Amino acid sequence: MRRKWVIIAAVGVLVVLAGCSGILGDDGGNGSSPDWCATGQISAEQFQGTSGGEVTVNVEGLVERDGQELCKITYDYSDSQLSQYSQLELYFNEDFSTYEGVYYGPEGNEAATFDFSGMGSGGVDTTTGGSDDGGTTTGGSDVEQNRDVASLEGTISYGDTIQGELTADDGVAGEWREASADAYTFQGSSGDTVTISMESDPVDTYLFLEGPNGNLVAENDDSGFSLNSEIATTLPQDGTYTIWATTYSTYGSISVDSGPYTLSLARSGTGGGGGGSADVEGSVAYGQSINGRLTPDDGNAGAWRAAQADAYTFQGSSGDTVTISMRSEPVDTYLFLEGPNGNLVAENDDGGFGLNSQLRTTLPADGTYTIWASTFTMREWGEVSGAYTLELQGN
Repeated sequence: MRRKWVIIAAVGVLVVLAGCSGILGDDGGNGSSPDWCATGQISAEQFQGTSGGEVTVNVEGLVERDGQELCKITYDYSDSQLSQYSQLELYFNEDFSTYEGVYYGPEGNEAATFDFSGMGSGGVDTTTGGSDDGGTTTGGSDVEQNRDVASLEGTISYGDTIQGELTADDGVAGEWREASADAYTFQGSSGDTVTISMESDPVDTYLFLEGPNGNLVAENDDSGFSLNSEIATTLPQDGTYTIWATTYSTYGSISVDSGPYTLSLARSGTGGGGGGSADVEGSVAYGQSINGRLTPDDGNAGAWRAAQADAYTFQGSSGDTVTISMRSEPVDTYLFLEGPNGNLVAENDDGGFGLNSQLRTTLPADGTYTIWASTFTMREWGEVSGAYTLELQGN
């Protein structure tokens, strides 16, 4: 899924700042604009490449803003394929000691701002929500570090839906992401099949699920064709789990998201066949191929996906480069590789030809690895049946 194009577009702004002379769009400028105003724009062609749609550039000339006479250029991309924003206004002076931008949403609301003023001295301010308060200041290109971890907002139970809000003052998402976050805990049991959803209009959401032992159980950025997030997984053990409700936009990035969100937690299965983890079918060695079959009676892909799966183990050594392939005609395959310590080493959906899966990775440690031969089709979407071929290659 394509990320927020605002981040990509800002790269174009930085390019202009690094060497802006001679960059002229086809739209040109109005008669009252000084030459430096027109040459400070990003061309329509450049902006079209970042926005994914037609872009109209209008050099409006000198305007009064915050007591300064600044050049104003408007980029209208309301037909963009990535329509979180519909317009950008740039304001700058001749030496770029002032260089500011305002993003507008599809409804014409002021959605986000940035301030690249004084880039020569390495200062960047990033704010959101049309306000100059609560910004994040970074030195040069370094992301601000050492923010506090987000505090616990409360507990959530199966079947609950919670309304929350991310702000620029929030702590970060534990050790998982340097982004504003809220934390919630819930009690789970081994074999519980859970679905965690986070939805928001203004925020590009991101979810992390941390287990009782502090390991990452699952994460998700964009679910389906939206910027909302959803985790569907089977819990690996009893205990207290932590949900980190956060955003894709990290502190120090071009746009730091803030705004309300809805978080929900549901349980669709508990333990047993069709709800717990799949049994180990057997072992596989380097150079070996195995023919298997997924059925509705299969367990899930461990802690990694609430979907039918078969499990296979193999012995690996640190530094081994392995390639694991799963091919099937009737099944949209999905592969997970779990390490000796229970952490996820790698996963792949469609890395092979068509809907087949293939992952290639270097093993981090000696020990017993588990391959989860699974399917993209979650249990809540329906059940699949079909034969597959699993192959392991390694050195």
